[in-house]
Amino acid sequence: MAMLGKFAAGGGTIGIDIGSHSIKVVQLSPSRTGFALTRAGSTPTPPNAIKQGVITDRPAVADAVHLLMRDLGIGAGAAIAAVAGPTVVVRQVQLPAMPEAHLRKSIYWEARNYISFPVENSLLEFQILDTHADDSTPKMDVMLVAAPRELVDSRVETLEQAGIELLAVEVEPFSLMRAVIELPRGGMAAANDTIALVDIGATYTSISIVSNGAFVLSRTITIAGFNFTEAIMNVLGVDGLQAEEIKENELQVVTDEVSRAELSPIGQEASRALEPVLEELVREIRRSFAFYDYQQGPGGTPRAAGAVGVSRVILTGGSAKMTGLAPFLQDQLSLPVGLTDLFSTGMVQVPEDADELYAQEPMLATAAGLALREPMLVREKGGYR
Repeated sequence: MAMLGKFAAGGGTIGIDIGSHSIKVVQLSPSRTGFALTRAGSTPTPPNAIKQGVITDRPAVADAVHLLMRDLGIGAGAAIAAVAGPTVVVRQVQLPAMPEAHLRKSIYWEARNYISFPVENSLLEFQILDTHADDSTPKMDVMLVAAPRELVDSRVETLEQAGIELLAVEVEPFSLMRAVIELPRGGMAAANDTIALVDIGATYTSISIVSNGAFVLSRTITIAGFNFTEAIMNVLGVDGLQAEEIKENELQVVTDEVSRAELSPIGQEASRALEPVLEELVREIRRSFAFYDYQQGPGGTPRAAGAVGVSRVILTGGSAKMTGLAPFLQDQLSLPVGLTDLFSTGMVQVPEDADELYAQEPMLATAAGLALREPMLVREKGGYR
């Protein structure tokens, strides 16, 4: 169990990120200058407890969450959880203009064109972004969010078993956007700035694009941390635990043999083992950028005025910490690539002696964004003066 500590007295909103590899918890409280981190920690997810994003062993995960909350000293409090994965749809679509009440009645019918799973077994939500005329026909841009009901229910039921009051369940890309982009900028986005959030978890990598402060698209691929570990296992002939240790202590992602020669013999083998996986990851990221570019052109749906191609990439997720990954992607994509610096912006107060917290920043980004949901809404409405 990786306990980052109890940093300050007081409560606050709790963000709970339940992943296939680990469970992360962050608690934040409002302060005069922003927000204060009061609790943060993680614990391994019970083995084989999650399949395709659905929590199948709910008692085991509930026990793990309960123990983590207890050890962090978090009592009763409101919590936000998240869902993610290939079956979660976050997509901006164009529909005929209609009143919101009419769309709410017909959303399940409209959504059939955009989701690959049965709408009758799904939970859907939407937000009307803009209304405009296209060839004299009124149209509207709508942000559509959909997830299988089983995926959402498994988290709700698990957290209820853990004794947690759940305020909401949201999709991970929104929480990441809140933590990584909205908070550091105070809710204001720089003009003509298009940012790609690449969240590399254990099972999935999500690629989300935010342009001019507006969420545009999100895509999930299956190239992620487990693929890195599996490649090391297969090439070096080691088990999973040994592969994780090598990835953590010996491996460095490099782009040339000169740099690779500076690594230990095991590190060199591991570095070569990852090459095919990393090449596939780069291809999928480029494919996502190309799809976004297509949407900006004549063949796609026009987006916000002044929208441009991706200008920089921010990495989050536990696997984003792999040594040398950010420079490697920067070289391959010819774009600035860096890790999230949520706790370095000054908007979230952290204790001076919490060095380990900064090392875990990419892993905690989703949980932090979840914890920010309610207090940021209150602040926007004029609270916490």
